[in-house]
Amino acid sequence: MNLSGKFALITGASSGIGKGIAKALALKGVKLGLAARRTDKLQDVLTEIEEQGGEAYIIKMDVADKGSVTEGLAKLKEQFGSIDILVI
Repeated sequence: MNLSGKFALITGASSGIGKGIAKALALKGVKLGLAARRTDKLQDVLTEIEEQGGEAYIIKMDVADKGSVTEGLAKLKEQFGSIDILVI
């Protein structure tokens, strides 16, 4: 399956499985929205992805807070139109 040019939102992207999925999708040419509560850790992931030639954006989002999710999704919709892949 060709994923190049698709957009994925990955929650919990600052570490563990979320980080691993983000890096794997970046290698497939997927543009990424990296979401987590702590943007300082996301910056490290962003740097790693960009160093391997990927494209990613940081989104501060707490999935336990409806307002945070609504705000984050609105920003993504404005910038990218739609989310092709969602990793929660």
